[in-house]
Amino acid sequence: MNGAARRPFYLTLTILGLVMYLWGFQGQRRLAAFPASFDREGLAYPVAFEGIQAGSPEAVRFLAEGWSPGQVIQIVDADGTRHQVRLVRAHGLPYLLVTCFNGLFFWAVCTFIFAPRVHRPAVTSFFWLSFLYGLSVMIGGIYFQRGLTIPAVLLGPLQLICLAALPVLSILIASVGLAAGTIAQEPPGPPKELDKFSRLLGSWSGSGTAKESPGGAATPWSGKIRTENVLGGHFVREDSRIEVGMPAVCQKIYRLV
Repeated sequence: MNGAARRPFYLTLTILGLVMYLWGFQGQRRLAAFPASFDREGLAYPVAFEGIQAGSPEAVRFLAEGWSPGQVIQIVDADGTRHQVRLVRAHGLPYLLVTCFNGLFFWAVCTFIFAPRVHRPAVTSFFWLSFLYGLSVMIGGIYFQRGLTIPAVLLGPLQLICLAALPVLSILIASVGLAAGTIAQEPPGPPKELDKFSRLLGSWSGSGTAKESPGGAATPWSGKIRTENVLGGHFVREDSRIEVGMPAVCQKIYRLV
């Protein structure tokens, strides 16, 4: 799928994802718990929680999550004592507002930052990392589902999938970053301006005569020049050797880079 086709796909996915976010958040909003005044630790265990046996305070807390806030439940402990308790909301309004803001923040990052740029390297992994993390925040955890209805039952496995995918996506992002860093550290090629020296490359030789003064004797000379690219083509080096006289009484050697 090319970049032009991927953007509408991911934008559509974020719209559907918003429905999933709100659906997951409903589970936290309707989550029940015992009131602070009820001492679960003081029960004689095992207890019967609405006919379901529970062997610890944590098991009782977990079972309470399957009922709705405001419902009255009955607990019979090991010595036969009956307790009737009206359940309350597990989370207060400040907690719910902060959780909702955090989850929708990641949804907004996916929708407005990553989804329009999924054609770029590693952005797809960033999209899924943010999308799944935000969804896990909105779901909030794994809760007891008393009714076992299909939508509610899916919340727990979906939370596990989100959390399991996060480290995998993090490794993918890290690998792409390392690969990009390796490419960025490769040395750049020779500048194109050096192509102007290409006509000078090669070996050259010449000879002639020179006079120190208009009426002086002619002195023979000869010279050789070799011009070549060096250091990976980033520089041009010229080696010159000039001999004056026959036989040579003076030699001059130059190297220019």
